[in-house]
Amino acid sequence: MRSAEGSYEQCGFIAHEAEIILPSRMMASWKVYPIRNQHEHPRHNYLMSHLDQVAAFEDMARNKMKLWGAYHTHPSRSFAPSPPDMHDWHYPTDLKMVVVTTEAVAVWEFDGESFTFRKDFAYGTARDYDPDGPNAALRSSE
Repeated sequence: MRSAEGSYEQCGFIAHEAEIILPSRMMASWKVYPIRNQHEHPRHNYLMSHLDQVAAFEDMARNKMKLWGAYHTHPSRSFAPSPPDMHDWHYPTDLKMVVVTTEAVAVWEFDGESFTFRKDFAYGTARDYDPDGPNAALRSSE
């Protein structure tokens, strides 16, 4: 899922077992579903392949997996959702948006109006982000 400067954006889904009983099984119970980016300008945008999405959902159903989040990369260092990311987010409110850069992984939750940073899921430079700062919640209309 790593993004490199000048590369194409990558995207996909992250799922987990529908029922996680033992904490010791947490790491083994997650699955990443890479989805082809079919956007006409894939260097700075993404559009998930509909066929790949259907295949991913079928696999999740077959393996009793639950969709947890959708990820995409940013060729830049910004791990905040971009205005197009926010505008084009049409997933349920319990689904996480995961943004991956060369230096960070950031998870965002959408409540129907704004995206809020989840510091408990941050990696790399995203760990230094202040979730109580002025940009902690990003409005989807920005």
